[in-house]
Amino acid sequence: MSVLREQMIRDMGLKGLSQKTIQSYVRYIVDYARYYKISPDKLGPNEIKEYLSYLISQRKLSNEYVRGCYCAMRFLYETTLARNWESFKIPQLKRKRKTPEIPTDQEIQKIFDNAPQEKYRTMFTLMFATGMRIGEAIRLQIKDIQPEHSLIQIWNGKGQKDRVTLLSPSLLKELEEHEIAMSYGNRHCPKCQLEKEKIGSISK
Repeated sequence: MSVLREQMIRDMGLKGLSQKTIQSYVRYIVDYARYYKISPDKLGPNEIKEYLSYLISQRKLSNEYVRGCYCAMRFLYETTLARNWESFKIPQLKRKRKTPEIPTDQEIQKIFDNAPQEKYRTMFTLMFATGMRIGEAIRLQIKDIQPEHSLIQIWNGKGQKDRVTLLSPSLLKELEEHEIAMSYGNRHCPKCQLEKEKIGSISK
């Protein structure tokens, strides 16, 4: 299915899907094709239903995995193969809603106390105070910090979406103490150019 794979990858790129999503979708479809030992364009709704049922009942894969496979198949047939997916009448597995486990204040403090170095503690504080994900915190640059507005600009987050989060005075002080918050917002000053990678280096 090499030609079909390339067509699907092209279509996903045109759709603006992230590289991680593209890789996952390709893996789902490759496994699907290997199961039947035939190219997916030769298969239809009956085979799709049988395969999804196999993932659930025999392989007992997670709800998340099966839903991901469903989405990959839908993209393949609906977008790349231009077939009427709605006519397939394939039900989608319901998303399971789990109640998150909220750590206690003592457990949170233990994370900070056990940080091997001060730079890691600063990274943990940054993520905890702003709700940033690991990748977002690593990619953060000095120009993204806006103390005059008490905001941090986050680019290309989950789903390739941009957003802003609040910057508290206590967090700003800790970043300054770590010598990260220098020359905010000035894209052209020499000091900013020298220091712009500091935040990303916290995780290294």
